[in-house]
Amino acid sequence: MNAIQLYATTMDPKNRLLTKITSNNVLKNDYIFNTLLGANVNLRKIFIKKYFYY
Repeated sequence: MNAIQLYATTMDPKNRLLTKITSNNVLKNDYIFNTLLGANVNLRKIFIKKYFYY
């Protein structure tokens, strides 16, 4: 994704939505963040296919 695409889809204040999310389950939060933002691409794909709707 280039800088123009990133701005148009994510950074532009007219298009973005910020939502505060709270959770008390530290271990689950750590697992989810590491899965979605970590280096293991295959694990991320499996997680997304299992939990996200298209």
